[in-house]
Amino acid sequence: MITRAAIFFLTVSSSLVFASSSELKADICKKNLAQCIFELSTNLAHTPTATHLWFHQKLTLMDLLFKAQEYKRLHTEVDAILTMPSLPKRVEIHGYMYKVKLASQDKKADLSDYISIVDKAFSDMAQWDAQSIIDYATFQLYTGDYKKGTSLLLALEEKFKSHPNSHIKKQIYTILGYLTHKQNKLDETLSYLQMALENAKKDDDIHYLVMAHYNIARALHFMGRLDEALPLFQDVILQAKKINEASYQSLTNLRIAQISTQKKQLKLAKSAMAAIDTKHLLTKDLSLYKELSLILK
Repeated sequence: MITRAAIFFLTVSSSLVFASSSELKADICKKNLAQCIFELSTNLAHTPTATHLWFHQKLTLMDLLFKAQEYKRLHTEVDAILTMPSLPKRVEIHGYMYKVKLASQDKKADLSDYISIVDKAFSDMAQWDAQSIIDYATFQLYTGDYKKGTSLLLALEEKFKSHPNSHIKKQIYTILGYLTHKQNKLDETLSYLQMALENAKKDDDIHYLVMAHYNIARALHFMGRLDEALPLFQDVILQAKKINEASYQSLTNLRIAQISTQKKQLKLAKSAMAAIDTKHLLTKDLSLYKELSLILK
C-alpha cells in the first residue's frame, strides 16, 4: 500500500557539485542559494541543450529548487524534462523521484506507476554509489517504506563511520532522523539529527546548517520539550535572516507561533504570525496557519 509522508522537518535534496571550473563555484551555493539558482539558470541558457553538461546542470537546478522550496518552478522543470524523447538514466530516475515528491502533497494522487519506475531503475543498477543510496533512502519517505530506507542508510553509515566525508555523513544522519521520526522513535530521531548538525558544521554549508538547526528544534518540539525548542527556533530565524532565506523564516515563524500559542504567550505568537509569508507554506502548514489565525483573532 502506498502512503504519503508528511515531512515535518525541513527536507534535503542530493547536492550535486558543478562539473567544471567554468561553471559556478560550489561555495556560492553554500552561502547564497538564490544567487546560485540565478547564476546556474543563466549558465543553462548558454549551454547546448541535451548535452551531458546541460543534463548535469538541469539535475543540479532541480536539486537546488527543491532545497529552496521553489516547488512551482521545480514542477515546471520536472515536467519539461520528462517530456523529452531521450534521457540519461540518472536524469530520468531523478525526474520521476521529484514527480513523486511533488505529487505526494496531493492525497488523491496515484503515485504507484512513478514509484515502480524508480524502484525498477534502482534494482537494475549494477552498482550504487553513496549518493544514489542516500537519494533512494530519502525516496522511501514518500513511498512509506521507512524500514527499507533505514536499512539502506544504516549499512551506508557503517561504511562511512570512520570516513572524513562530512558531506555524505550529514545527509546520512539527516535522513535517518527523518525515517526514525516516521517510525515514532523520537529519541533516535534527535540523536541522528544532532549528528547531522555536527557533520554539517564541518562541511561549511550555511543553508544546510540552518536546516540542521531547524530540524533539531522541530525534534524537540515533537518530544514536547517546548522550552528547549522555542529559543532554538528563534535562533533559526536569525540565521535565516542572515542569508535572506524567506521560506525558512516563514516556516520557523509558524512553529514559534504554534509553540507560543500553546504556552499562552500570545503577544509572541501574533508577532510571529505577522512575519509569515504564506506563499512559502505547504498545504498542511497553511492549514495550521489558518487555525492559529482564528485562535489569535
